[in-house]
Amino acid sequence: MTSYVCLIRNKDLCFIDSTNSLENIQKSLSPGELISYLKSDNSEVVCSNIYKMYSEARLPKSNYFRLNKSQISDCKKLLEKVDSNNYFQPIFKGAILYFSYLISWFLLSFLIIELVVNPVLENLM
Repeated sequence: MTSYVCLIRNKDLCFIDSTNSLENIQKSLSPGELISYLKSDNSEVVCSNIYKMYSEARLPKSNYFRLNKSQISDCKKLLEKVDSNNYFQPIFKGAILYFSYLISWFLLSFLIIELVVNPVLENLM
């Protein structure tokens, strides 16, 4: 299920967590400012990796962090980098992949027969 990883700053505290609704989390953490977010199918994994990266800045037993400006910038870049790559989603999936494979197979077979097999057979006769 698609959800969001959000980075919200409120004064000197940053909140990093996954959520299904950006609007609800912004309302509940107002007047915090949404710095960056990532739409992902594996938001828990992304959150876990970010938590490990900033474990020394994490407030105990919470999703709040005391990050400096460079750490906030790095976290923002990380979310944008993961978002822009999005792990190279495939263009062809399911039935489209199947039909594309069949069409390309028939086309390649036709080209081999016309350009290779037929000229060889004509030379033999």
